[in-house]
Amino acid sequence: MRILYIAQHNQKNNDDEGAISHALFKQGHDVVLFNPSTFIGDRSTLEEVSPHDYDIVLFHKLPTDYAHYVCTKWAGVCWFFDPIRKGFLSNDDYVDLITPWLYRGFFTDGDYVSETNHTKVIELKQGFDAISTTARVTETYKEQDVLFIGTAGLPGYDKRTALLNKVVENYGESSVHSQYSIFKDDLTAWVRNTKIMLAMPPVTDNYWSNRVYLLGGRGACLMHPISEGLFREFGYNLGWYTDFESLKNNIEILLDHPDERLAMAKGVQEIVWDRHCYHHRVKELVEQL
Repeated sequence: MRILYIAQHNQKNNDDEGAISHALFKQGHDVVLFNPSTFIGDRSTLEEVSPHDYDIVLFHKLPTDYAHYVCTKWAGVCWFFDPIRKGFLSNDDYVDLITPWLYRGFFTDGDYVSETNHTKVIELKQGFDAISTTARVTETYKEQDVLFIGTAGLPGYDKRTALLNKVVENYGESSVHSQYSIFKDDLTAWVRNTKIMLAMPPVTDNYWSNRVYLLGGRGACLMHPISEGLFREFGYNLGWYTDFESLKNNIEILLDHPDERLAMAKGVQEIVWDRHCYHHRVKELVEQL
């Protein structure tokens, strides 16, 4: 397949784009990477490209005028990572606008896919970048008891913020790193130095963030809000909670049982590496196309 992949390539953060493009190359596809600036600035370059040069254009979240142009000229395929209809109004407006233009739309939010009920709208989760992290988890001395890494305090994160306030009250300021700015090897180091990592809402039976794969693939013992969809995949290799009291109770149990933490971490990592890396996701995406 000939693919024009328009995205922010070579990022210093989790670099999902790097993992996706690597998987596409490894699976034998002809992929050209294009870093967008502004649509006005890029339009002359795109106009020189023939509609017949590519089978699809893959993107994640281009400005709407940009998305409309590429979807009109080529078979536009969007892989949208973020929650929809969960308090993030800009996400809702964006997908409502671009979905009619798409050849196919892949969304991590299974609730949106189910509600839309259209054959061109397909559920596809994010995955783990297995390129940079290859070491299996081992139980070593871990200094940090509990840690959450991620965004809080913004619209859409009310429930998360309330839970994190209670985490800080019980486990101290160091238990929450409230900026999502630890990536790749740094994230691996934090996972290996922490007994229990935390995932937070928003979570439903059909939607969860990529944190479960990023942390689980690195060998975290992970506490996660209950989700039927995730439970089918991970069972009791994840620690589950419904509210702060159940979270605190399970944290206290696991802090006293390092062997159980290790078994859970190994179980999660095995499942992620076996089923939930980006090369698995890319294979599914191509099969759907």
